[in-house]
Amino acid sequence: MKQLDVDGILEMLFSDDARTIVYALHSLSIYPTGDKRVLNRLETLLEDTRIAVIQIKPTRYSELRYIVPNALVAEWVALEKERRIILRSVISPVTGGEIYQLGKKHNIGANLPSNASGLDPLALIPLEELLYLLDEKDLLPKTSVILSTTIVKRRL
Repeated sequence: MKQLDVDGILEMLFSDDARTIVYALHSLSIYPTGDKRVLNRLETLLEDTRIAVIQIKPTRYSELRYIVPNALVAEWVALEKERRIILRSVISPVTGGEIYQLGKKHNIGANLPSNASGLDPLALIPLEELLYLLDEKDLLPKTSVILSTTIVKRRL
């Protein structure tokens, strides 16, 4: 990868906008840079618990750190390093429908006033707000992410 491209990727990885970081992570999973500065930034992003859209079709939400291992392992492969990563208790990717069902299951909208239209009060809570409410109450499903350079090399 050209230096200009690496600098652009680094700029994206340091963005305050989670969508920009997600885009960079997806790009790095396919086109790793082999640059140690990128590797260092990815290692710090393993701690990033911000919730973001991590997939478009279907739309899925999770923590940024859920998708970091794909880019990190691609970088390790590019740098010819043998490594393995295990992240525990990461929010499993969830769709809007799953978020709504979790809200219903845990009675998130139970204290909301009913409305004249007869709509479920939970349906009046914006999806992302509901997602954050579920996260605050630790009600989102969790998973572990396990990935290694050996697994990725087998896919190539």
